[in-house]
Amino acid sequence: MTTWHWVRHGPTHQKSFTGWRDVPADLSDARAVARLTAALPRDAVIVSAAARAAAAMRRIEATYRPETIIVVAHFGVILTQVQATMGVSAAQVLQHRIDPLSVTTLRPGDGMVERINHLP
Repeated sequence: MTTWHWVRHGPTHQKSFTGWRDVPADLSDARAVARLTAALPRDAVIVSAAARAAAAMRRIEATYRPETIIVVAHFGVILTQVQATMGVSAAQVLQHRIDPLSVTTLRPGDGMVERINHLP
């Protein structure tokens, strides 16, 4: 089974919802980035957020057949994958925080949630 490590991008310091705007992330906290790097597997496929997450996940698994994948994504994309893996309602999944530079580790094929919003 494939393990997915969903990483929320770094903080943007925006005061409003960024939506589809391409706002640069602030990666100036070198220690936080180093901790994040150390917490993730080295031999994983790395992907940036894709618009239709479920379809993109199937394509990535079919193309690479990886055991481990790291995806950098917006919190909404991560929450949709938590919801699908856990089989819970939108109201239930919205109770979870997804902080910048956090890791959420899922094995959707097994219906397994290893961790949500882990801050290394």
